Amino acid sequence: MSAYEWYLEKGKAQAETIIANWRTLLKEKQKAGFTGLRGAGEMEVFFANSKSEELLRYEAALGRKFDFNLCALCLYDTEWIDETQVTQLNKYHGHRIFIDIALKTT
Repeated sequence: MSAYEWYLEKGKAQAETIIANWRTLLKEKQKAGFTGLRGAGEMEVFFANSKSEELLRYEAALGRKFDFNLCALCLYDTEWIDETQVTQLNKYHGHRIFIDIALKTT
């Protein structure tokens, strides 16, 4: 599934809908015998579609730890993100990995 299909339903990025999609997928996989999910998401779709505020609401809603059995890796391209957004995202994630990061300021 593309990032656009997963995160932007009908052009809208709503934290509650995305989290509900994760829960639904987890339930489907548990019925198939899996105990949890591991996923990776390319977050560029939010920036490319002028949805950075929605992205930050989504990340804040998720918090530092899921309340369900999901491990996720959120991928950010530094060309799309500014220092303020990095600071906000740092508050929401438990772990971070930065590779060759040079933040731009606005």
